[in-house]
Amino acid sequence: MLLSLLPWGAHAQYYQADLGYNGHLMSPDGLSFVVDRYNETRSFLTSELDAFNYFDGITGSLGMSVEGIYVEAGYNGRAQRRSAQGTISGTVQRRDLHVREGGFFFGVGFSMMGNNAKNGVIVGMRVEAGRLRVRTRTGAAETIGGVEWQEAHSSPNTLISPFMKVVLGGINVEPYYAFDLLGSTTAVTQVNRAINPATYRDDPIAIAWQGGGFGLRTTFNVLTLVER
Repeated sequence: MLLSLLPWGAHAQYYQADLGYNGHLMSPDGLSFVVDRYNETRSFLTSELDAFNYFDGITGSLGMSVEGIYVEAGYNGRAQRRSAQGTISGTVQRRDLHVREGGFFFGVGFSMMGNNAKNGVIVGMRVEAGRLRVRTRTGAAETIGGVEWQEAHSSPNTLISPFMKVVLGGINVEPYYAFDLLGSTTAVTQVNRAINPATYRDDPIAIAWQGGGFGLRTTFNVLTLVER
């Protein structure tokens, strides 16, 4: 009864492949704590580690709409890198910190306005499962490009995201909000140990990641098949 009241319009059936860009505004509390500790305990820094607050990368998905019900599966790639440097004994030393979070997702939605591959509005929910990875390296600024990255943290990462997909002539704009289901149980203590070896013992044993936040996917239909 409820589904029959939704303003779907004409029930076109279509299949499509999307490719584009994904950005996620997120300031994980635990990582912010670790970064602040790094900066405040190194007076020699001429350039501090900036806060991690925006993760972005490529995204792609395959979707289909049947009788106003939209189903999709795809991948979101998101990462951000920060660097700090300062002079020690006459040599400029640099620290790089790279965070990658993202993964494969499955989503279900309903066509609320229009119901075709070129124009419409879809509201739904997406579940994303992947891994949170943090890598770091340090060395002379001039030669750090040749220094091997060391993994400071790796753990499962699961997000659940309500989204609204606005389809405009083959361009999709999708604002969403991601809830981090494992953020309160994922500890970044290993990251603290890796970049703050002299002070991590004075900090809490379990520093929660606590991610989540607003995001935006902007994609293009690279392939569309329509049936009526």
